[in-house]
Amino acid sequence: MDALLAYQKEVLDNLKKSEKNYKKTPKDRLKKPYLETRLDNLEQLWITFKDGHRSLIGKVTLKDKQDTYFTEDMYEVFEELYVSYKTSLKEALQPYLASSSGTSSVTPKISAEKTVIIKCRNSASCKRCGRRHHSLLHFEKEVSSESTSEDVLVQSESDKSCEAHGFSSSGITS
Repeated sequence: MDALLAYQKEVLDNLKKSEKNYKKTPKDRLKKPYLETRLDNLEQLWITFKDGHRSLIGKVTLKDKQDTYFTEDMYEVFEELYVSYKTSLKEALQPYLASSSGTSSVTPKISAEKTVIIKCRNSASCKRCGRRHHSLLHFEKEVSSESTSEDVLVQSESDKSCEAHGFSSSGITS
């Protein structure tokens, strides 16, 4: 039990050192990969501390509750420090996330003069709704031993319509 208490205190000390070192980090080193790595390390410390705390709670006796870990509520201290440090890291990471999301949402411009519209030459209409479709809109069931003859008929008509447009039910035909 004493070894587990000592380990928990060491993990708390590691968190304190990590935050202290982060605050001393030069500004030119604070880049996205660095901050993400620090966040990952912080999460590992948090998981380690929580697991150790669960183990302690399962084995604690009345005598053990007199230890400073419990009297000074080290779990609460760790959690507050964790939240504070994680908030600092996320705030520092925010400008990098905002700039990367702005570049990833680039929409391609489509010129109207380059767009080619091809008129469908298939005169057949959908047997279910009477409209013309260019896809398997009403394709509901695959052919199986449980399929009815109507299901097979609808499927085969859909396949014919697709083939008339140069498609198969699995993709483009050659």
